[in-house]
Amino acid sequence: MGVNDDPTATVTLTLEQMDELFMKFVENNAWLGPTGVDLELAVAARVALEKQRLETTQREAQRLEAEVRARVQAETQRLEAAQRETKRIELEVAMRVQSETMRLQAVQREAQRVESEVWSRVQAEQARLTEQRSTVVPASGRKPVAARRPPPVAIPDGPVRAVRGPAASPETIIVKPAVVQPVTTPKAPQIDHPLVLPVEKSPAAQSTIEAAFARQRKAIDKKIEVKREVVADAPATDEKRTRARQKARADVIAIDDSD
Repeated sequence: MGVNDDPTATVTLTLEQMDELFMKFVENNAWLGPTGVDLELAVAARVALEKQRLETTQREAQRLEAEVRARVQAETQRLEAAQRETKRIELEVAMRVQSETMRLQAVQREAQRVESEVWSRVQAEQARLTEQRSTVVPASGRKPVAARRPPPVAIPDGPVRAVRGPAASPETIIVKPAVVQPVTTPKAPQIDHPLVLPVEKSPAAQSTIEAAFARQRKAIDKKIEVKREVVADAPATDEKRTRARQKARADVIAIDDSD
C-alpha cells in the first residue's frame, strides 16, 4: 500500500486492513493510518466487514438448514417404508392365521364326523348285542326263537275262573275259548316258561361281547389319536412338501442342464 501526498487521492484498503485501522483508532484515540483516510472510512470498512460476516453466517445457516431438511426427508421416507413393511407383515400374518384356523376347523370337523360315525357303529353293535342277549334259547338246544307276545284270547260271555296250582301266575288265566278245534298233529315237547340264558351263565358269549367292545374302543382311540397326530404334524408336512418340491425342481433343472 502506497502513501500519497494528495489528500484527494484514492487509497485502496482490504477489509482486514480497515478493521485493523479501526481498532487502532479506538485504542489510541489517534489516527495512525495513511494520509486522506478518516474515521468515516474506517467505520464503513467495519460495517462492510460485519456485513460480510453476517452473509457468511447466513449462508452457513442456510446450508445447515438444507442439510437438516434433507436428513429429515430421508428419515421420513425410511419411516414410511418401515410402516408399509410392518403393515404388509401384519396382513401376511393375519392371512396365515386365518388359513391355519380354517384348516384346523376342517380337521376338527373331520374328526367329529369320524367320531360320530364310529359312535353310531358302536351303538348299532350295542343294539345288536342287546338283541342277541334277549333272544330266547330253548332248553333242547335248538335254533333260538325270538320272544313273542302271546296271541289275544277271546273273552267269553260267562264268568272268568282262575286256575290254581303250582304253575299259576297273575298273567296265566285259563278262559273258555271261543272255538275249540281238535288237535290232529302230534304235540311237540313244550316248555311252560322259555329259558332265557343270562350273560352270567354264558362265559363264551360274555367274553365275545367284551372282546368286541374292546376292539371298538381301541379302534376309536386309534382314529382319534391319528387325527391328533395329523393336526400336530400339519406344519411339518407342509415343510416336507415344500422341500420335496424344491428338490424336484432342482432335479429338473439339473436334467435340463445336462441335456
